[in-house]
Amino acid sequence: MGPSLTHRTLWREMFLQGPKLRSAFVTSRTFSDAQEKSHLEGLSDAQRKAVTSPPGIPLQVLAGPGSGKTKVLTARIVELIKTHKQSPANICAVTFTRKAAHEMRVRVEDQIGSTATRQLSLGTFHSVCVQLLRDCGSFVGIQEGFAIWDEDDCDRILYHILAFHDVGIDMDTAREIREKISKLKGSIHLDPKTAFSKDTYPWMADVFKDYQNALRISKALDFEDLLRSCLHLFRKAPWIPRLVNLQHVLVDEFQDTSELQYHLIRTMFESRKRGITIVGDPDQAIYGWRNADIANFERMKKDLTNTKENLLEENYRSTGSILAFSHAIIAQDTERPQKSLFTNRTPNGPKPVLKGLETSIEQAEYMAEEIQRLVDTSNGLLDMETLLRFFEPITPGLISRRPWRIETSRFAFFERHRGTNATIAKYF
Repeated sequence: MGPSLTHRTLWREMFLQGPKLRSAFVTSRTFSDAQEKSHLEGLSDAQRKAVTSPPGIPLQVLAGPGSGKTKVLTARIVELIKTHKQSPANICAVTFTRKAAHEMRVRVEDQIGSTATRQLSLGTFHSVCVQLLRDCGSFVGIQEGFAIWDEDDCDRILYHILAFHDVGIDMDTAREIREKISKLKGSIHLDPKTAFSKDTYPWMADVFKDYQNALRISKALDFEDLLRSCLHLFRKAPWIPRLVNLQHVLVDEFQDTSELQYHLIRTMFESRKRGITIVGDPDQAIYGWRNADIANFERMKKDLTNTKENLLEENYRSTGSILAFSHAIIAQDTERPQKSLFTNRTPNGPKPVLKGLETSIEQAEYMAEEIQRLVDTSNGLLDMETLLRFFEPITPGLISRRPWRIETSRFAFFERHRGTNATIAKYF
């Protein structure tokens, strides 16, 4: 059932009467609870140039690792509010993890206070879409009170769907199927028949159909649905993004955006030709398997021909030897934007060690010995970080050799939603 006439009329009246009526719903900004200090304090010349760039000119900040991009992004938000007098309620900043969004919010609050910060639309792509769909989803058939399925929920549903089809699939394959479906739904063009016509599994199209039916019957959306539904909402009711009256959109980790997410961003800022600032680094694009597309940098330049580009090349995190090592690898990509990181903190430093090992067991043994050596010669376990491409093969062996507690994170967009087993039973 669509929205009531009263509901629809209210939204249109707010749109037609414009900012005057909208202002009644937005608390006037106040910075009285924030400390009086400059948001430009401590910025390098390159960082300051990016922060103070005119808000009406589209801006791409190409920020290498450790170059202070979060600092620049938060200072940019404060610059828009303090210097250019933009209302926090008319600024939207999106990133990819709740941790990054929280860090940004804390930094902004330190500058403008909690009252003004609460008015910002600041969160992950998915959380921003959730809020819009909670408020306006009825315009595109999204039922009120919809549930959100995370990856584990989707895996369990698909496992039962596959069992129903009697194809003899285990949980690992169910996860593989979910990743295929996620990649399809995360693309700008959704055509299951074409996508699965040459698939390894001939029953994929039927499984996809059952999966979509399970979502519909359960009044649930998966992560890709949140993005697709929000874009559909903007296109079907184009007055909604105009109603929100965004003056500026800021995007963190732009290299991780998909084409679908880019179209969503473009719809948000193009409704009234407002400002946009993106921060990213094509050299750090590692999520191609999740539809991330660095071509979005060029799409933005093509759509907004006056886009300005700023480089952040000074690294405040790594030693010179690490920067030289990483540059020797990434420079082999001849199509990348030409930029070279440098550091004034530790020009040299210990050289990186490349160690080749035959098995995951040998790797776990080597890592355990190396960690112990570093513990004995440094500030302890908190003075190091372990990055693994795959968690399962290494960590059990590593933990069994030393009594360490290794903290991990799934970097999920949402906490898990319970009650999925009841949904499975209801569907089948």
